[in-house]
Amino acid sequence: FDRYWSGGSHIEIGARQGADSHTPTVLERESVKCVSLDNYLGGKLDKVDVIKMDIEGAEGLALKGMSKIIDRSRNLKMMMEFCPAMLAGFECDADFVVQFLESRGFMCWEIAVDGGLLPTRWDKITQDPEIIRNVIVSRQGLG
Repeated sequence: FDRYWSGGSHIEIGARQGADSHTPTVLERESVKCVSLDNYLGGKLDKVDVIKMDIEGAEGLALKGMSKIIDRSRNLKMMMEFCPAMLAGFECDADFVVQFLESRGFMCWEIAVDGGLLPTRWDKITQDPEIIRNVIVSRQGLG
């Protein structure tokens, strides 16, 4: 992370795989303990209704760590950034995220600049790996 730019922090697992032109030149590192939401929340919640994620490409890891909560939350809506290039830095990449959500019946809408929702297809949002899209996913229509 950069102490003077709070919006660009990210999770690293092991050694970094290359330079990123958007990364500040002076980075600090801090080790943190992580726990999955399934383990943290355990049986405390029967379901959740809304999840919002903006975790710099680690969304697939988060989905994997909350799969039990997602599976028992039939009316769940999730808002998240989706960027294949950012997801590629983790074991749970864009293909994992799409397969995970699609296999659970989630449909996808892109959140437009004006806040409107545009129905989209999974194959469309994976076409250009560098584009960062804000999306909302749901098992039901959003009307």
